Amino acid sequence: MTGPRAPQGGRGPACDTEPIVIRALAATDGMVLKDVRLRALRDAPLAFTETVADVEHDPDDEWVESAGEMTVDGGDSATYLAFGHDPAVAIGMAGGYLHRDERAVRV
Repeated sequence: MTGPRAPQGGRGPACDTEPIVIRALAATDGMVLKDVRLRALRDAPLAFTETVADVEHDPDDEWVESAGEMTVDGGDSATYLAFGHDPAVAIGMAGGYLHRDERAVRV
């Protein structure tokens, strides 16, 4: 990837030489999912239907359960995480969701 990158999580632009690793969400990524989701809700609250207040006090086991449901093997969805210099902290996420009744995929 070349050229400037957008700021990541309010920490300033990523370095052009920093590798970005994309991988599928794993069932064991509950706490990673919680961290990246809460940061996303704080950084862009108008982009989502739920708020930080809606989910920040959810028990950790719910985040673990959600991660298991959002894996590639979990059914009709696939979620991917992006990592920069710290492989334990996701800097972004994206997902695709199959809506069989509508014969559509939402990303």
